[in-house]
Amino acid sequence: MNPSRSPVPVRIPPHGVFVWETEHAPGFRMDPEAHPFAEVFYVLDGVGEFVVDGRRHPCGAGDVVAVPGGVRHAIEDGTPPLTLYGIGVAADLLARDPGALPPGRAGVVSGSRALAGQVRTNVRRMLYEQADPGPGGRTLVVGLALQVVAAVARAATAPGAPPAGPGGAGRQAVGRYLADLARRFHEPVRVDRAADELGLSRRSFTRLFRQAAGCPYAEYVERTRVRHACRLLRETAREIAPVAFECGYEDLSAFYRAFKRQTGSSPGRWREAARRDGATPDDV
Repeated sequence: MNPSRSPVPVRIPPHGVFVWETEHAPGFRMDPEAHPFAEVFYVLDGVGEFVVDGRRHPCGAGDVVAVPGGVRHAIEDGTPPLTLYGIGVAADLLARDPGALPPGRAGVVSGSRALAGQVRTNVRRMLYEQADPGPGGRTLVVGLALQVVAAVARAATAPGAPPAGPGGAGRQAVGRYLADLARRFHEPVRVDRAADELGLSRRSFTRLFRQAAGCPYAEYVERTRVRHACRLLRETAREIAPVAFECGYEDLSAFYRAFKRQTGSSPGRWREAARRDGATPDDV
């Protein structure tokens, strides 16, 4: 990647997503501009500011920056200058969910360090597929880009950060991660990966997570999975195996063991009791 003194020309292809990289050279200049497509930036390195509709948003390595479509913006570098990855998403891809990136959501995403790992992973995959697309490659690029937009939207509307203080940035990142985990509990449990995504050691992550959740990581995930299983058992007619799958269990016996630990009962008996006595997932 050769350092550039001017913005990379961005042309959105017919499938609606373009990913690019840019390393700013000292003396980089950008006149304010607006595009019909939305942009999400990941700051790999350097420091600078996004000037969006006249408001300045300082950014640095690990930040995620959203620029909704039609919003006038410019980038100003500090020292060292910025190295960025950008994702351009056509307006028609976002038309079905206009609240995902509205004009008021421009700037550095609140709690963006908590979603930086997901953005990094998706950008890497999109760059690979974009450079050498095989069958389904363009569809995959669009799907990954929309995942990033959804993550940005949810991070921007997550609960507020805890009070500042020693370790405040880490507590904020873990708090944001915990809020998102309530919707990702069905994914594989990987403490080391979660800690790496937030830029924390495993020890710091597990300590801060226990403080935020009131229990260890594995216990929180299991409790959340079983609570969702109870909701499915109570409110649907699904068989036990599909319920276990939807809650993140690949092995049915592991699901039964977890369910028994959390409820004291088997899934089938819990369902019978819920229908007879009115038990709810909140009772777990």
